[in-house]
Amino acid sequence: MKSAERVAELEERVAELESENDALRSRLIAAGLMPTPADLPSDQQLDKLIGLVVTAHPQLEPREEEGNFRRQFLNALHFLTFARRSDELNREYALSFFVDQANQWCRQYNIDGGVRSRAFVAAAITSGVKYSPVVRFPRDIELGLALGGASQGSSAWHSVLTSGEVPKPTPLVQRARPERAQQLLIRPSSGDRSAGW
Repeated sequence: MKSAERVAELEERVAELESENDALRSRLIAAGLMPTPADLPSDQQLDKLIGLVVTAHPQLEPREEEGNFRRQFLNALHFLTFARRSDELNREYALSFFVDQANQWCRQYNIDGGVRSRAFVAAAITSGVKYSPVVRFPRDIELGLALGGASQGSSAWHSVLTSGEVPKPTPLVQRARPERAQQLLIRPSSGDRSAGW
């Protein structure tokens, strides 16, 4: 009978510790010291997502020299869960800006592996972010991301798994070329010493 009592005591203590752990985790998240929990894919789902995006866009096939693509893809997916999305492609900020933001986020939360461009674009595609065609990757890549974070996390990757295909790219809008400014060369007269010549 004593062993049954001991088991009951231990189970009660475990429940207390789990409750305390949840409270501390909530405080760390509120203080910005831990990332908000996210609905992330299992290992099997992760492999399927990578397979779908690489099949649709062979330019995003992982390169050996780029390190652990799988880990980078998962890190990017986690970051993108809370990234603010836009209905339009973002022409103002380069892909490298958002990759830098993801890497800064990983460092802030001590998440190993970081993120590189190829994994970031692949994760963006599978997480439902609008994207330009990747035919010339890494050039001409625009994503439907905005500055700041989203108030609600997105698990759009579920719809990619359900449909078995990635969303289609959004065509780039042809930008008007700026007119070439005429170069105007001004030379000070020989008597003008104020220009420092």
